[in-house]
Parts: sequence; structure tokens; C-alpha cells
Amino acid sequence: MQAFYIMEISITNNRICGKKEVLIAYQVQIVYNKTEYLLKKQMGLPGMKNKLMLAAGAVIIIILCGIAVFGQPEGEISIANVPFALGNGETAVALKCRKDSEEDLYNLFLPSFAAEQTIRAELSGRQLSLDGTLYSEGEAIAFSPEESVYEIILYNRQGEEAEKSRLRVMYSAKLPAVFIKTSSGNMDYVYSDKDNKEAGYAQILREDGTLEGFEKLDYITGRGNTSWEAPKRAFGIKFKDDVEFLGMDAAKTWALLANYYDGSYIRNRLGMEIAQAGKIRYTPDSEFFDLYLNGEYAGLYQAMEKIAVGAGRIENRDAVLLELDYPERAVLEENYFLLPNGKPVVIHSPEHPTKEMTEEIESFFKELIQTLEAEDYVNPRTGKGIFAYIDKESWAKAFVMEEILQNMDFGVTSHYMYLLPEGGNYKLYEGPPWDLDNTMGRGDKTEGELFASRCELESNNLGRWYAGLYGKQEFFEEVTRQYREYFRASLAWYAKEGVEEQEAQIEASVRMDTVLYKGPRSIFMSDSTRKEHIEYLKAYLSEKADFLEQTWNTSEAAGQQWEQSRTETLPELLEEVWPEEEENREETQGLKTVVLNQHGYITAAAMAAAFCLVFWLDRKKNGK
Repeated sequence: MQAFYIMEISITNNRICGKKEVLIAYQVQIVYNKTEYLLKKQMGLPGMKNKLMLAAGAVIIIILCGIAVFGQPEGEISIANVPFALGNGETAVALKCRKDSEEDLYNLFLPSFAAEQTIRAELSGRQLSLDGTLYSEGEAIAFSPEESVYEIILYNRQGEEAEKSRLRVMYSAKLPAVFIKTSSGNMDYVYSDKDNKEAGYAQILREDGTLEGFEKLDYITGRGNTSWEAPKRAFGIKFKDDVEFLGMDAAKTWALLANYYDGSYIRNRLGMEIAQAGKIRYTPDSEFFDLYLNGEYAGLYQAMEKIAVGAGRIENRDAVLLELDYPERAVLEENYFLLPNGKPVVIHSPEHPTKEMTEEIESFFKELIQTLEAEDYVNPRTGKGIFAYIDKESWAKAFVMEEILQNMDFGVTSHYMYLLPEGGNYKLYEGPPWDLDNTMGRGDKTEGELFASRCELESNNLGRWYAGLYGKQEFFEEVTRQYREYFRASLAWYAKEGVEEQEAQIEASVRMDTVLYKGPRSIFMSDSTRKEHIEYLKAYLSEKADFLEQTWNTSEAAGQQWEQSRTETLPELLEEVWPEEEENREETQGLKTVVLNQHGYITAAAMAAAFCLVFWLDRKKNGK
């Protein structure tokens, strides 16, 4: 009886603390086979003796050991490809430096905790020189704890100089860091289209380097409209499970805001904190952090709770979440309806409303507008007053908030509202606030007059509604009460101290972010320095606090007199401008677009036809 030998050989090349350890494990399994003749006949295998087989196996092991010990071909040698490792165990991370877009050097952006960590370069048998000090695999690198620039030389395995440059080492401070690793190991697929999604995992480390979580990601994807077109992209992420991300209430989905168009970086955070101080329900929490994507620093980001219906968000499962939006964005959504002038209102939740629900919502808004346009704010058909349709408190709070923010998107886009069923009907609530980077002086400043009740009244539905409501004494009194009790003190504090406090927390990360993303951030104060942006924001808040103090923190008689003097007639409401439809669209579509727009029907039909053809040929050839 002849014997065949099947050899399973595995070799692992581990590099730990600079010591190359080669672990060789092999297992020989002897399989006796009585059908050697059949194998030789069908596979062309020659007869082999046991000793010959063992000798061949030994030669294979020796060759593989040589490959493991002496390494693979070096391939591309670049400082950009050298990982710098810090931490250990679950907190271990590997970072890569990035070539500067303008200066002839590399930048290594380190997280807050790096100054307290041992840093080593993973060199794969090469060597690295920093200001003349030579480092081999696993040797600790003594970087200065302050921002510094070094002469850096990378040598190949033969000891020859492969690349010479400069390395600037920068540190963040006071912020946690999030390290996202995608399945592909790069962001090419996500960057190629805003709607592309890729799975991965997120390693979340607190500012002191301790592990907060190591979580699976359902996906990371792009988000935003104009923000997605910026050099610094905004993202959305979804965890596999609910996660208390950066200490916030547990949820699966989160927005990672880039704040690229805000030279101060803090308008989104500042606005949300003022809203929370004003007790605006369901205002999203947010936290700043340093983001690393596949080992490369991506910049200073702000993680924010997404507006949604559910636990930790709008905590009423019967809520109907709505958004006033641009027509060109609304048409990309599944569900929306139109106000009388053609302004779209998107229905975000429930995700798939029934036809009956949509009709009920549209009917509610028709009654609401009839009531707002009635002289006495009583619906002529139902006999219900305006506050049977809207929540007076949330609308008054939102009015105050809009006066503080002077939001360029007010009533136009990213403006959220929600309906709650009450007494067999709906009631409309304002909020939560969202997307506040275009606020606090980012648009046309209206000094000495109110903003929300005078904002583009010929086209802005919400501005018109507020202008009418503000003329109603009951609503006016609620606005002034909300201001005095919930907003006045916090606005004054942020104008004097809050801006500096926010700036101090992110100052080090802002420095890294501006080195990574150079150039003007927007057409607004595009040539201004960071300090100038901060001073402008402080001045705006101070002026706004003084104006609202004079307007709303007055005696009742003075307030009534002021209100009587501002009554005005609304202009005619203009129709919303919708983008023109493309002519002959079908003629200009490519095959891929046609297939996708037909929901895969063409592809499915082609596959079915191909299967039938193969099946017919097989039967014709084999007779079965």
C-alpha cells in the first residue's frame, strides 16, 4: 500500500518591540489511500516514496523560513507609509504622517494623550533618523512635548537613504480622539459619492488615553450638501448597536460635523448650548473630538446627536418629524407635501407614512394657515384659536432663539418641527434646532430691529407666521417671559465669557486643523485670522444681548407701547421657485443610470435571459 503525505505549513512573522520573532508551525498529516493508481492516472502524479516526500516538505519549510526572516521585497518606501504606534493593548493606535499641501515637510498630528505615551515607529526592518538620532524597529522615540520640527531620514533595509525631509509634530489637547478603520483600509469609496457607505469599526479614546469603547460600525457615509463639497468632509456614522458615544445618550446614528465654513469653529456648539439653557426640548447634545480615518488625521470634528424620533431624541413614538427644506433637496426625499406657495415640507418620521396620514397632515396645515391669516387668530371654519394648533411655549422659545442666532437658514432649510397627536388632532411644536454654523452674524446683520418677524416676508412662510403671532399680545408676553427666565442670563454669559471658554477647549486642535486644511473657509471673512473670527463673534453676541435687553426686559407698559408701534402689513406671498426639469432626460442617460433608475429590472431581465440560454445549450449538448 502506497502512502501520500499532505503537509500543512503556517508561518507567522511577528515584530514585537523591535525583535523579529519567527514562529514556525508545521503539521504533517499522513493519509493512506488505496487508490494511488486512479490518482496517478487522472492527475498525472508520479509515484513517490516516503523519504522523498519528507525531503520535499523540508525544502519548502526552509524556503518559507527564509522569506519570513529576510522579508518580502520592500516595495514603495516613503515616510508617509511609516506608522507611528502609541499605547498598548486595546488602546494601541498607529498613526501616519501627512505630506503638507504647501510646505516641504510632513505633519504628524498626535492626539491629546500622546505626550504621555511611548511612541515607536513600525519600520519593517528599516531605520529612521530624527535630527541625527537613529531609531530601529521598536525603539522609543523621544519627541518633544511641544510642537517641533525635525530633520527626518528614512533608510531602506540595506542602510541606504530612501527619503529625506522635515517632520512637524503637533499635539492636540483636552479632547478625546476617535479612530475609524474602514473595511477596505481607505476612504476612496466613501469619498467618491456622498451616499456610499462602508462598514468598519471605531476605537474611542478619552483625552487621557483610556478606552471608552471599541465599536463595530454599520457604516460611515458622507453627509451635508454644501458641506460635502468642502475640502473637509462631514460624515454620518451608524453603529451596530446603541452606543453612548463620547458620553452622550446611547444611539446608533450620529452626525460628524466638520464646521469647515465657520472660522470660529464654535457656532454650532455655542448655539446648541444656548438652546439647552433656554430649555428647548430635544436639543441635540454634541462633543468636540479629533478624528482619525485609517490612521490619518482628518481634523477637528463635532459629534452631534441626529434629530430623530426615538429614545434619547424626540421621545414620543407618535411624533411626526418635519423639515422645511429647499425644493431641490426635498425632491430627493420619499415623502413631502407643499405649503400653498409651493414650499416643501419633508416628512422624516414615520419613515413610510400612509396616504391617510399624509392627507391628515396636509389638512392640519391648511387649517393652521387659515387660523394664522384670520384677524382674530380663530379658524373661521372650526372655531379653534391659534394655540389649539401650535404649542405656544415651544414657538415662543424658538422665536427668542432665532432672534439670538439670526439664522440664515431660518424657515428655508434644516428647520425642524414636529407634530404630536392631541385630543384627536395634531399640535405643531417648533424645534429642535439644527445646523447652526450659518448663524450669529454670518449673514446680513439687522441691528436695531428684530429678525424673525421681518425675515424675507415676501417669501418666508415661517417669518410671516411669526410676524402675525408677534402682533398678538398673548404671544408677545410669552416671548418676553421666555427671554427673561431662560435666555437672558445665558446670552449675557456667553457674550462675556462663554466664547473664550469654548475657544480654549479646542485651541490646540484648531491649530492642527488649520495646518491640515489651508485657505479661506468661506466667502464670509475669508481673509480673517482665527482671532478676528472670535472677536467678531463676541462683538455680535454682546450687541445682540444689549438689543434684546432694551427690547424685552422692559416694563409691561413700555413693552405694549413698543409693540403697538411695530405693527405692519405683510407683503404678498411669492411662489417658491422650483428647479426646471431637464428636457429629453432619457436621451442623455447612460446605461448605468438607466439600470439604476429602473430599479434593476433591466439587469434582472438580462440575467434571466442569460441563464435560460446557458440552460438550453447545456441540455442540447448533454441531452439532459
